[in-house]
Amino acid sequence: MITAENGSEIGLRRLKTPKKLTKSSFLKGMLISHQSVLVNKSICNNYDLKYKYSADYNWLLQSIFNSKGNCNSELIIAKFLDGGQTKQTIIPGLKERFGIMVLHYGIIRTVLNHIPIAFKFFSFLFKNKRF
Repeated sequence: MITAENGSEIGLRRLKTPKKLTKSSFLKGMLISHQSVLVNKSICNNYDLKYKYSADYNWLLQSIFNSKGNCNSELIIAKFLDGGQTKQTIIPGLKERFGIMVLHYGIIRTVLNHIPIAFKFFSFLFKNKRF
């Protein structure tokens, strides 16, 4: 849940978490918030701090690639403020995330999957005046 500084709820994230999260799910963007994920320590690595803006995305990808299964509780277990680090550094963060996607999925798959991502992003931005 996204909140304003005064604690009022703004709304849910733009991207919806799928019922079944798979390795291919993240080709559609950052579908889950790392704050809302509980991962067994045996399958996750530490954050790779060479990523200044998208270490969470890389960590989630590594965790899902190492998992044998997962469960979507459909509960909201975390709230976060609108306008945080991600929004303040959106361009370098997206560039870094693109590189992470290329690392995990390859260049062709990454480029092809960015076409619908860009369309959905700009459609949401136009309709809701936020991203």
